[in-house]
Amino acid sequence: CNHFFALQSMMTRVLWILAFLGGCLGWDDNGHMLVGEIARMQLNSADVQTLEALLKRWDGEFPDMSSLAAAATWPDHLKCKRRKADCSDKLPLAAVGAFSLWHDYNLPYNPYGIPLTEAQAHPPTNPSLVFLVEQANSTLFRKNVTATFSWNFFLRFMIHVVGDVHQPLHAISLYTASLPDSDYGGADIRLNKSLGGDLHQFWDLAGMQYLNYWPFSDVQKQALSDNATALIQAYPKSHFTATGRLPDVPAGQGWPADIMAWVLESYAISVNEVYSGWDLNSTRPVLSPQYVARAQELCREQITLAGYRLAQWLQLVVKRAPKSSTLANPGPVQEAEPVPRDNRDNRLAGDVAREAVLVFFANTGAGHLLGYLLTGAVTGAMGVILGFAAAGYRMRQAPKAWLPV
Repeated sequence: CNHFFALQSMMTRVLWILAFLGGCLGWDDNGHMLVGEIARMQLNSADVQTLEALLKRWDGEFPDMSSLAAAATWPDHLKCKRRKADCSDKLPLAAVGAFSLWHDYNLPYNPYGIPLTEAQAHPPTNPSLVFLVEQANSTLFRKNVTATFSWNFFLRFMIHVVGDVHQPLHAISLYTASLPDSDYGGADIRLNKSLGGDLHQFWDLAGMQYLNYWPFSDVQKQALSDNATALIQAYPKSHFTATGRLPDVPAGQGWPADIMAWVLESYAISVNEVYSGWDLNSTRPVLSPQYVARAQELCREQITLAGYRLAQWLQLVVKRAPKSSTLANPGPVQEAEPVPRDNRDNRLAGDVAREAVLVFFANTGAGHLLGYLLTGAVTGAMGVILGFAAAGYRMRQAPKAWLPV
């Protein structure tokens, strides 16, 4: 019985993963960079320097992505499989889609009560952005974590995903008779190309306000800074602390532990604002000018709030960040010297002999210890013998080769 329920649970998760395998982008590059830039503006210069020094460790393969703003785009570029507007030729194509489901947590919105599968009604938290946040905190708040990979990987993902969770359509999937398999976070709601082509993209682009893609020119970087400053002025922290959406705590002393609260907040915005003002049974709605204006206002507000919340997390995690002198450094890769052909024959034959000896002693009860003690002497002789035998065989079979060159 337990095996049946375990299998049923696994199948539910598999169905959910297949349903959302494509994943969505969240804010596009411009919106994500605004979140990172607003967060940077809340930090002191020493903290910014510490964090960006960590990010610079990956400059070799991901150049110009070591600022807090630019690092926010890395998880989306990681998914790039071909060159297009949002997949710059300044970066190598990574084609890593394994983390696509870390960008959202789509709770079902079923206003007409159509039948849903178990997977649709109860989406798993793993994988999801909820899982990612838990894993990032578990790693980076652990003592003595100095691996460059750990810090770069989770810093970049957190800078990105804190932005994602504030894009309302990363917390919801609409189910209707017209969309029984869901609208995939708005991606299956078609819009005019002037509005991004679909509902999800319209909100990714902040209602068509922030349209630039990384890498930014110097002019675009200045515009990014100017836009971040304008958003901070329009939505000061007091705008959010007054309503309880942002903890009013000293820098570095508090961060909301419950990421689900942010998911539910975005879900409510979707229900009350995103999926409002048009027929939900329509897969090609016409958005009114009033809808577009309201969406733009909400996006500006959400991007600013995401920047403040991200800054609170960064102010906490930077206390754990290793200094450059203590970071693990793998150093330059040492290439092995070419092995002469005959020596390769001997080496491979020796490996085969060593495995045979170990298996023999393990299976006869003598144990691995005795096996390892004897393999040095036995396999040395056997390696030479088998090596000569292999060389002789190869000569007889010329021009065929036993080993690849």
